[in-house]
Amino acid sequence: IPQVAEPNPTVPQSPQQPAFNSPGGPITGLPEGISLNKEASPTEVSVRVEIVWELVLPERSRLLKSLRETQPVPGFRKGKAPDKALIRHIGNKAFDDQLKDQIARGIFQEHVKESIGESEAPLTPPVFEHGEIEEGKPYRFTIKWLIDPRAVIAQAQNQTLGPDSRMPELPGSGPTGGPSSP
Repeated sequence: IPQVAEPNPTVPQSPQQPAFNSPGGPITGLPEGISLNKEASPTEVSVRVEIVWELVLPERSRLLKSLRETQPVPGFRKGKAPDKALIRHIGNKAFDDQLKDQIARGIFQEHVKESIGESEAPLTPPVFEHGEIEEGKPYRFTIKWLIDPRAVIAQAQNQTLGPDSRMPELPGSGPTGGPSSP
């Protein structure tokens, strides 16, 4: 079993609410076997994810059950095809792609989305960069999304942005991009 990131004692632990260590670092308060590590820039957040194989197996079973109910496999009654025949009918790559997507979207919804702050709220839908899924090995992938740089600046200036908010001005810049007038 791979090493899971050790919880940071300075970040409150809560089994229902994961927490980011801003601006980067491990996300804490996660179930055992899942490790998430966040990196952030003024325009993008990237979360590296590692899940032990034992947590991939239930997702694989759920996907197989769902496919078995919806995909007819020649030579078998509906819902009765064995796993290998079902995967062969769908195609190994297509099955792996569906499994990867199901896992990544689940992790984003259950553990990442709820723990992001206002300055890290997605400006774009998340992009999943999938690694390889291999039996018995941890599954690793990355979730990335763009963020509104105005929110990062506003947070640094202790402001809150609303839908009609103007971009906070940076020191030394005016409306023309030159020095501000007094």
